[in-house]
Amino acid sequence: MLEEGLQQPVDAVFDWLSEEPIAAASLGQVYRGKLRDELGGAEVAVKVQRPGSLESAALDIFVMRRSAVLFSQIPGMSDKWASALDDWAVRFFQEMDYELEAHNTMTFKRHMAGLEGVRVATVYPQLTSRRVIVTEWIEVRAAHGRDLGHGGNEDLAAWCWGERDSVGGACVLACVRRASGWRTAALRTCGRCAPRCSTAT
Repeated sequence: MLEEGLQQPVDAVFDWLSEEPIAAASLGQVYRGKLRDELGGAEVAVKVQRPGSLESAALDIFVMRRSAVLFSQIPGMSDKWASALDDWAVRFFQEMDYELEAHNTMTFKRHMAGLEGVRVATVYPQLTSRRVIVTEWIEVRAAHGRDLGHGGNEDLAAWCWGERDSVGGACVLACVRRASGWRTAALRTCGRCAPRCSTAT
């Protein structure tokens, strides 16, 4: 799947690549690696979609939609289930499109440019496809120097809350939604980046 997504041999792209994923979910896995010198030599995160996940998800959604149509024929049941499922499925398949994710990440990076305390990983679009995305590897450390990449969710949540003013607080969410093409209102801002996020409403 990785070589298919890269459209070239793995050894032609990476100097080294972790044998095991450093993070995994139901749809994809993330590996850590280093690009070859001719490609810049940077350490990168490589997210690879699990083989067959798209086909499996499509089949599941097809079965759910058929069921939704049947349920809608039961007296007293809503006839909107299939439409609701269609709307959800569109978003779901967009989440599985890593080229779209790369585009959104690059858009978000432009919106966050110049905002103190916020760093967005650089995307390597030439190494990205619908099922593989390669981005800059970023070590995340809180002010006390602890590596959040090896901490738990509680550590990360505590850091985000403690550092919210320096990175823009909740208005970062508004900027994320703006970069993704959503329309929303910033619930609160830190003042420093309020002008940047004001257009998200």
